[in-house]
Amino acid sequence: MGSQESFETSYRGMAYTAAIMPITTVLNLLPYLGGVLGLVWMTYLLVVISTEVHEIKPKTAWIGFGAICAVFVLLTVSAESAGRRMAREMEAWQLELEQRTGDMKRLQEMTPEEAGKAMGEFFKGMQEAMEHNDQQ
Repeated sequence: MGSQESFETSYRGMAYTAAIMPITTVLNLLPYLGGVLGLVWMTYLLVVISTEVHEIKPKTAWIGFGAICAVFVLLTVSAESAGRRMAREMEAWQLELEQRTGDMKRLQEMTPEEAGKAMGEFFKGMQEAMEHNDQQ
């Protein structure tokens, strides 16, 4: 961005911003909002460092760090959304697995004919699931 300061000065500025990490970690307990607040706060600190220490124009600092912050906000919200969606899918998969495990226990008590029919239905369901996943 055109600073005349040394790399050490930049490194120290970044190290000082690490002091807010315990607070931003606690903020992450708030779904979606916590991560965004932490990123916005970090961006503000970087702009202040850039303008006060490196004597960069505030507009330049806001544009540079604001664009980076916007990208990270999008990534953070997207990742949290994907994580929540995956957790819901895993819960559904666990319930299905528990049901099938119960079916397998009942399978041991079946006659060979009943067991063969149940296994055929199980494999048919597995094949349909695999075909469904291939289509997605």
